[in-house]
Amino acid sequence: MANRLNRSDTEPLSGSPSKNSAGGASPQRIVGLLTAFGDGGAQHAMMRLMRQLVSRGHDMDVWALYRRTGTFDHVPGTRVLLPVE
Repeated sequence: MANRLNRSDTEPLSGSPSKNSAGGASPQRIVGLLTAFGDGGAQHAMMRLMRQLVSRGHDMDVWALYRRTGTFDHVPGTRVLLPVE
């Protein structure tokens, strides 16, 4: 996906951190899944979580099965799996 957010930190998500060969924590690849992109609380909470995890160095995307509104169309790292025309 070409519309990724910048990743800068390498703090692990939780639990025992995975280690790379140099002994540092490895960033994790994480996908958050929502039923739909709308303008609701769950969607905004997922976007806040996404920004926090990215700021800690993780590779985070948020996917939704379909789009209710275009609220998050401009947000890098978001994807609609079942676009309905």
